Amino acid sequence: MKIITKSIEIAESLNTYKSKQFRHFAFLYLRNKLLAIGQNNLTTTDPKAIRFGGDYPFIHAEIDAIAKLWGRTFVGPKLRMVSIRLDPKNRMLISKPCKSCMSTIVGLSLPVYYYDGKNYDRNL
Repeated sequence: MKIITKSIEIAESLNTYKSKQFRHFAFLYLRNKLLAIGQNNLTTTDPKAIRFGGDYPFIHAEIDAIAKLWGRTFVGPKLRMVSIRLDPKNRMLISKPCKSCMSTIVGLSLPVYYYDGKNYDRNL
């Protein structure tokens, strides 16, 4: 199974948030093996959000996924990140990482794949 399709299926199964807010998920893969899943959390503050350079006191999905691997495995260009954002009805929305998350991703040389409203390759 391609990593985009696999990520979408997992995100849809995890998308149980009942409020009007959207859910953002980040998946880190080594080849086709899923190593970590990150989710945004808008209900509690998290020191990881500040430690990894976030502008907001809430953890973002990309930083959550990176933090879950930090110190356990090398986080670098051999890994691939998939970023997905869904609404409560599992429709895909623009999932481009924010400026702070993107600077962390670029700093770690992580390739990241996300839906920007125009480009989407389900065959990746």
